[in-house]
Amino acid sequence: MEYQTITIDYSKSLAEMIEGGEYDLVNKRLLSGIFPTNRSGLITLETKIFDREREFERYWNVTKLRFRPATIEELVVYTSRKLYIEYSAGLVALGSSTRVNALPFVAHYREYRFERSVGLFSANFGYEPETKFLGVREVQPKS
Repeated sequence: MEYQTITIDYSKSLAEMIEGGEYDLVNKRLLSGIFPTNRSGLITLETKIFDREREFERYWNVTKLRFRPATIEELVVYTSRKLYIEYSAGLVALGSSTRVNALPFVAHYREYRFERSVGLFSANFGYEPETKFLGVREVQPKS
């Protein structure tokens, strides 16, 4: 398994994190406060991309790996590195969900033909088979 480490600076607002990611398209609803956070300070996380929601569920607090669904902030920091990997079906952060007009939405990143976008994806309609899921776990300090 390949893990990548990211550090989230919660002293920055979500809008500042998104601005730092230099996305081509941003869903303006993300900037309206629909994903409030109560975290602060710096948090270091290990990330893993899961190919299927079922595969992700196996690692989500079930095994000793203890991954959890990523939040919008974690998705933005992870994707701000300009990966240029074709996520045409999207990379989803199940840890940030909301309702818009009674429909469930999750935070979503899409990269297609070098156009990078961050926004919302309606979980009501299911996921395409190529959709990826971002999982994270806190890095434990070495003693």
